[in-house]
Amino acid sequence: MTFATAASARRARGGFYVREESCESCVLASAELYNPSTRTFSATGNMNFARAKDAATAVKVSANNEVLIDGGAFSAQGELYNPSNGSFTITGSMTTARVLNIATLLGNGKVLVTGGRGPGTFNATASTDLYDPSTGLFTATGNMTSARAGHAAPGR
Repeated sequence: MTFATAASARRARGGFYVREESCESCVLASAELYNPSTRTFSATGNMNFARAKDAATAVKVSANNEVLIDGGAFSAQGELYNPSNGSFTITGSMTTARVLNIATLLGNGKVLVTGGRGPGTFNATASTDLYDPSTGLFTATGNMTSARAGHAAPGR
């Protein structure tokens, strides 16, 4: 399962947003919310695109504390999850589809998406994209010095 803080303005690590990824071949559009206080899951709206092995990053692009969903099997398309009404909205596309990538919220409010594996390959990539929530667009940025997939970033 992949999760990210959806309510970072309320309290650290509170109210997680979760997508089910319980098997290697599952590609799903369904989404669930996890309540850490009760340790329970509840259904929320469906994503516009089915995904597997995608990343979610808390990105405050409005007063709604929207969450950026990027990547996942077969998709370069980004989506924003609105926790106040449980809806998903289509946003920009990455320059390439990726799985097992990492997305990191930067101090300037942009999101750096790094590495992962490209569609139809087990090879890791060094490519990166930068998401700008003010425009809703991803742009290619410099490559990492080494290809990576399934890696971690500081603070994650």
